[in-house]
Amino acid sequence: MTGKRAWQFIIAATALLVLPLARAGAMQDYIQIHGFGGWGYGHTWNENNYQIGREDGSYNNSYFALNIAAVPYPQFSVNVQTFWKTSEEGLEMDFDYAFAEWSFFQWLKLRIGKVKSPFGLYSEVFDVGTLRPFYMLPQAIYGTPGYATDSYLGLGLTGEYPFMEGWRISYDLYGGKYILQTYLMDDPLNPGVEALVEPMVDDMVGAKIMLHLPIDGLSAGFSTYNGETEVYIGGTMPDYLSPMFKRNMNYLFLAEYVTDEITVRGEMLLNNPLEGDDIMDIYAYYLEASYLFLEHYQAAVIYDRQHREIELGLPLEPPTDHEEVAVGFNYWFTPGFVIKMSYHYIQGNLFASPQNLTLAVIEGMEERTDMFLLGTQFSF
Repeated sequence: MTGKRAWQFIIAATALLVLPLARAGAMQDYIQIHGFGGWGYGHTWNENNYQIGREDGSYNNSYFALNIAAVPYPQFSVNVQTFWKTSEEGLEMDFDYAFAEWSFFQWLKLRIGKVKSPFGLYSEVFDVGTLRPFYMLPQAIYGTPGYATDSYLGLGLTGEYPFMEGWRISYDLYGGKYILQTYLMDDPLNPGVEALVEPMVDDMVGAKIMLHLPIDGLSAGFSTYNGETEVYIGGTMPDYLSPMFKRNMNYLFLAEYVTDEITVRGEMLLNNPLEGDDIMDIYAYYLEASYLFLEHYQAAVIYDRQHREIELGLPLEPPTDHEEVAVGFNYWFTPGFVIKMSYHYIQGNLFASPQNLTLAVIEGMEERTDMFLLGTQFSF
């Protein structure tokens, strides 16, 4: 399917889906339709690619998501979100999530299907750019390859409970399968040939608990999941990755303070095996802050760090470090429409690297990457 025909198909399919629902919503008042998206330009000053940045500048970066929530009965709701994205790799289409929810009480709700992931502060709003100060998510926690994603396949319990004046606890207990973010990379066994990498976590169980304090906007918590890690490259599981195919545990400590003018967020991730040899240890964290002034202007800063200790016994071990400092300046027309500009200084090649990673590892890579990013994001 050509790009033009693909977009014609998407527009037609979306219209067929949305228009009847919109009419139903107008008559029965139980359907809500929301959307969000954005476009960005990224430029780096060397051969390294980082996020949407490319050496010659990259314009082909846009995305849109359509969210539909229906409540046909007082205790029953359905949530569906579709996602379209264009990049240097072409057009991608996917379901972010599609799940049903039954509410027994405010403190006990059952979700089943492809469910929003509760792992992390940003996981349930993965691509909603109007809910964060930078165009991209913090890479140490949410980058690719990584441990956070937007949904899981399975079922879970969620709810919140106020236990003192101004104090609340919210929680999630869930299990199933995580399909982590897929990506293209240079095949280590076939240099120069791109292969699709599909990481996933089978037999996964997880939990999250958040404490919401009586200070407006202040909350802190803990999130974790464990499961059997699998990685497919080009449709097969390489033997050299077999030591990683064990049950691993991920721990995430998180806190945020959010008001109309100030946001401060931080998360720290730790990883360790529950069985087999300890071939990879990881620690990652970020601290992000922003300040909105004169109603429309926002300044932001982030420090982002990840380090991995890997012992696969390969002749060429993959990069293990990422350190980033970024500053941003945004203009908010409304809370649902913003223009963002940022400069990023990156040290290390865990997330910033040339297209041909295998050849770059052999010949040596530039460990420093500078990127300028300009973009817009919206939501309704």
